Amino acid sequence: MSGPLKDLLAERARAAEPPRLDVGAVIESGNARLRRRRIALGTGTAGAVLAVMWAGSLVSTSETESDPGRLQPAAAAFADRQVTYALGSTIHYGDQRMDVAPYEVSTFVQTDSGFVFTDKAGEVVVTDGEATD
Repeated sequence: MSGPLKDLLAERARAAEPPRLDVGAVIESGNARLRRRRIALGTGTAGAVLAVMWAGSLVSTSETESDPGRLQPAAAAFADRQVTYALGSTIHYGDQRMDVAPYEVSTFVQTDSGFVFTDKAGEVVVTDGEATD
């Protein structure tokens, strides 16, 4: 860069005024944008929830009104919570005994359909009192 050009640029830079930046206005503008976005998001979410609830009520109402003589599903076989424990390869459920041999029960959980248990080797097994998978 030539000397006169450098001098000219330096002189103009010194003569220039610093930009006038209103930090408060910038922050307020950002806060207003954020507020609008949050309101829009909240309104949209509330609208979506209401739409799902409305659609669900229509479905459940139409199901019950369309066939009033419809049979209800049977109660699950193991829905009652009774005293339950396991010894060796036998699960005791109230007065019932379920043999799950050749497995030896290490831990188990009762479900409405039966039991899920692990054996000593850590294998996960399911039984409904009649069949063991």
